[in-house]
Amino acid sequence: MARSIPAEDSMHAPSRTRTARASHTSRRRWYPPELRSEAVTQVGRLIEDEGEARSRAISRVATELDIGRESLRTWVRKAEAEGSTLRVSDTRHTTASGARLTVMRDRLPEEEPQGEAEQAPRPRWQRPLAAYLASRLAMLIVVELAASHPGRGLVALPKGFVNWPAVTSGSRFLNALGVWDAGWYVHIATHSYSPPPLVPSPLGGDMAFFPLFPLLVRAVAFATGLSPLAAGALLAVVTGMTATLAVWSLAAHIAGDRVADRVAVLWCFFPAAFVLSLVYAEGLTVTCAAVCLLMLMRGRWVVAGLAAAAAGASQPAALVLVACCTWAAAGAIRNQRRWPALSAPLLAPTGALAYFGYLWARTGDPLAWFDSQRLFWNHQRMGPYWTVIQPVVRLFQSPGLLDNTVLVAGLVFAIGAGLALWRWRPPAILSIWAAGVMALALMSAPVGTRPRFLFVAFPLIFALAVRMGRRTYYTAVALSVPLFGALTYLTITTLAAVP
Repeated sequence: MARSIPAEDSMHAPSRTRTARASHTSRRRWYPPELRSEAVTQVGRLIEDEGEARSRAISRVATELDIGRESLRTWVRKAEAEGSTLRVSDTRHTTASGARLTVMRDRLPEEEPQGEAEQAPRPRWQRPLAAYLASRLAMLIVVELAASHPGRGLVALPKGFVNWPAVTSGSRFLNALGVWDAGWYVHIATHSYSPPPLVPSPLGGDMAFFPLFPLLVRAVAFATGLSPLAAGALLAVVTGMTATLAVWSLAAHIAGDRVADRVAVLWCFFPAAFVLSLVYAEGLTVTCAAVCLLMLMRGRWVVAGLAAAAAGASQPAALVLVACCTWAAAGAIRNQRRWPALSAPLLAPTGALAYFGYLWARTGDPLAWFDSQRLFWNHQRMGPYWTVIQPVVRLFQSPGLLDNTVLVAGLVFAIGAGLALWRWRPPAILSIWAAGVMALALMSAPVGTRPRFLFVAFPLIFALAVRMGRRTYYTAVALSVPLFGALTYLTITTLAAVP
């Protein structure tokens, strides 16, 4: 019997026939078995959970996964004929709530030239690693340029002029990596938490910084014999690499390798990506956060909880992962009665709670961390008035203030990327992470929408990369690279832009 041609494809039948006859010289398209199974499962979920009509469910899944409607309709009929249920029994590739359609572009049909199946593919991690190394090379050039002008650099400012501990070494290059919060991390790694002299309080400004990163800096310094500053710079580069690979792996799991490659480039050259080379904890935090989210989607609850605990011991914003773990566990228990999922939300807050407990035992104040933020870091001004309204008003009153201009630019980016994230509708835990990190930033006037905190909310970049066309993507990279270099230089050499 001749194969019938779907009505929607009939106008292209002659060209497709010619293509089929020339199959030995053209590329063939194939659908992996796991994609077929996932597509059928998604159709069943839409019909049963959301009450969609069969034809509409097939059309929606086919559009979302970029497969032919008739092909998907055939797979569904075959599953029904074989007596299979369309109800999902494994939610590793679904959203945490089980109610949204997961983007499975990592299993999209691929095109392979016939006769090339025997070639060994290159390791997938080479592409994000290449993006990271290229960004670090650019960072190296900018830092060397900044360090070659010590009279204009922050390290040349008089002692006591800046609000971070002075960190000096024999290398101007290393000194440039120890400015701003990096000085605090190196100070903690060297001296532990020590309140400043002549202050009648057990609290100190260093208590605002969580302990995992400086502990690792001390361990690296002990193991290698490097100075704390050099050990911190080495650790920052390594954790920046692991963060890039973790973010890429998460993006590939959700949206496929092509989108993940774009995410890696955009993330590594994001204007605030210089923190991956300064002695900052962002690389460690993002590594743990991305691993946690990926493990939640794979149903590896203990690993996810431990990664969340490690992230929570590195930065306060990582406490948002407790909400992510709770959401994912609730969905797994409600839909599948997977009670081991409770281990994730139970483990997630332990890192931060251990640090709070340490401060309580040392100072006698159960709210020592919050009091340190209030007394030493001006966190009395809270709320969107200070982080949204006032920067916009100040932009018109004093347009020459670079730090305020950066805040407003970050606010514009956050709004645009947030809308893209809402339209994309990724797995719920990614939205919770991005929204939670941004909400915490918007609650504090000293923080606000600075690029460094947008950088940690990496699902925002996911949402943009998913919707970008090729021309838009190249334009975004072309704009991001010079901004990355400029903000790096200004951060190292001036006090005009707070990282």
